[in-house]
Amino acid sequence: MVVSDTRPRILHNVKVAMSDGVRLATTVCLPTGDGPFAVVLVRTAYNRIPADGEEFTQRGIVFVGFRLRELFLLRL
Repeated sequence: MVVSDTRPRILHNVKVAMSDGVRLATTVCLPTGDGPFAVVLVRTAYNRIPADGEEFTQRGIVFVGFRLRELFLLRL
């Protein structure tokens, strides 16, 4: 018996380069299947992504979340 895996693929700490070269850690939740997929992008100023992406991936939508850089730390 073959059992297919229907869980979303979750990629943590994917480094995404910004236009100034700073790389932000990003969480990407991918639904099963080949796509194409719509994408929801969530940016937060806090240390935690406010959603795990499950509600989106169940509907065939990619969830991408990342934390904004802390500007006061960049000035030190």
